[in-house]
Amino acid sequence: MTNTERRDKGLAYIADADTFKEMAECQKKLKKVNELNRWEWERPGI
Repeated sequence: MTNTERRDKGLAYIADADTFKEMAECQKKLKKVNELNRWEWERPGI
Protein backbone atom coordinates (compact mmCIF):
# COMPACT_ATOMS: atom_id res chain seq x y z
CA MET A 1 0.00 0.00 0.00
CA THR A 2 1.41 3.40 -0.96
CA ASN A 3 1.59 6.37 1.37
CA THR A 4 -1.09 8.12 -0.70
CA GLU A 5 -3.44 5.15 -0.28
CA ARG A 6 -2.75 5.07 3.46
CA ARG A 7 -3.46 8.82 3.72
CA ASP A 8 -6.69 8.51 1.75
CA LYS A 9 -7.89 5.71 4.06
CA GLY A 10 -7.12 7.78 7.15
CA LEU A 11 -4.22 5.61 8.24
CA ALA A 12 -0.83 6.78 9.49
CA TYR A 13 1.60 7.48 6.65
CA ILE A 14 5.00 8.97 6.02
CA ALA A 15 4.98 11.94 3.67
CA ASP A 16 7.31 11.25 0.76
CA ALA A 17 8.16 13.16 -2.40
CA ASP A 18 4.87 12.19 -4.08
CA THR A 19 2.70 13.34 -1.19
CA PHE A 20 4.66 16.60 -0.88
CA LYS A 21 4.10 17.20 -4.61
CA GLU A 22 0.34 16.66 -4.18
CA MET A 23 0.30 19.00 -1.17
CA ALA A 24 2.07 21.73 -3.15
CA GLU A 25 -0.42 21.43 -6.03
CA CYS A 26 -3.32 21.57 -3.58
CA GLN A 27 -1.90 24.68 -1.91
CA LYS A 28 -1.64 26.44 -5.29
CA LYS A 29 -5.28 25.62 -6.10
CA LEU A 30 -6.48 26.71 -2.66
CA LYS A 31 -4.59 29.99 -3.01
CA LYS A 32 -6.39 30.69 -6.30
CA VAL A 33 -9.78 29.89 -4.77
CA ASN A 34 -9.11 32.04 -1.70
CA GLU A 35 -8.17 35.00 -3.90
CA LEU A 36 -11.44 34.87 -5.89
CA ASN A 37 -14.17 37.41 -5.42
CA ARG A 38 -17.72 36.15 -5.04
CA TRP A 39 -18.64 36.95 -8.64
CA GLU A 40 -15.61 35.11 -10.06
CA TRP A 41 -16.63 31.54 -9.17
CA GLU A 42 -17.30 30.74 -12.82
CA ARG A 43 -13.82 31.87 -13.88
CA PRO A 44 -12.19 29.27 -16.17
CA GLY A 45 -8.86 27.71 -15.29
CA ILE A 46 -9.50 26.75 -11.70
